[in-house]
Amino acid sequence: MRDPEEERTLIARAKSGDAQAYQGLVELYEQPVFRAAFLILHDSDDAQDVAQESFMRGYKAMNKFKDEQPFKPWILRIAVNQALSAMRKIQRRRELPAQTPGADFDLAIDETLIDKERAALLITALNQMKEKERIVIYLKYFMDFSETELANYLGCARGTVKSRLHRALAKLRDVVVDGYPQLLEERS
Repeated sequence: MRDPEEERTLIARAKSGDAQAYQGLVELYEQPVFRAAFLILHDSDDAQDVAQESFMRGYKAMNKFKDEQPFKPWILRIAVNQALSAMRKIQRRRELPAQTPGADFDLAIDETLIDKERAALLITALNQMKEKERIVIYLKYFMDFSETELANYLGCARGTVKSRLHRALAKLRDVVVDGYPQLLEERS
């Protein structure tokens, strides 16, 4: 776990143009940024490109960062926006077939909790949801965001986060019940 005071010091130094301090922030958050991009793009090379671009954009925008904000939701918002833009470009380029993306990528889900087949079905179900619904589920359940971090990321109150999560999970349940009931079956 990071020291909040150390993070504030790195932020202050990075805002004054210290590239080494910004590198310290990159090192703190490179894994969550990559994971967020990967959850959206389902490709490690594309996710790595998006992560690098996100950190470059973050560095250029450090003067816009508000000191009272936590850094993680701010940089992840940049990464998610970059990943969504990249996904739209990829989709336009490829004219994706009807098959849902994600069935053949290896998502870092603990295999003791869910096997690859169930993970692929879950990703397929998530891909049938609206982008905003998917993002809130990805951040909460795949990236372990707290409600406070989600509120910062979404720019809303914690109560709003709870209602968005509730609606997104209800939508996911509907998708699963209608199209993937095997996900509801007990594993033996």
